[in-house]
Amino acid sequence: MSKLLKDIKTNPKPMFYACVLEGLRKIAFKCGYTLAVHGTCASDLDLIAIRWNENYESPTYLMEQFLEELSHFTFYETGHMDSIDLTRPERRYKNQIHYTIPVTSHTHTRTHTHLCSQTLVCNTLNVKQIQSPS
Repeated sequence: MSKLLKDIKTNPKPMFYACVLEGLRKIAFKCGYTLAVHGTCASDLDLIAIRWNENYESPTYLMEQFLEELSHFTFYETGHMDSIDLTRPERRYKNQIHYTIPVTSHTHTRTHTHLCSQTLVCNTLNVKQIQSPS
């Protein structure tokens, strides 16, 4: 017996993450990083940005470029916000910075991107960046 439409649960978040990932990967590459996806992508997108080049941009610059890209899919405008206030950077361990980038503004349906890099983290698209040990 087949399910009724009302009994089928869907999760559009993984498809959204798949759609934005290539643009974020290109930005990371231009900034001297490579990206890896970490986790299931069921509730948020955890990214690890790893320094891939001798010449690379700062984690804050990378996060701001991600914000600019993601602003095409969000309900905020990057020109009218404080990126540090929006992403609430958090130092984890001695070589990680975690940023949380909000994609939607509705608390009950909040979508995140996390960026972590050996080298950055963002959490509403959560993006993580881990700094290389000095």
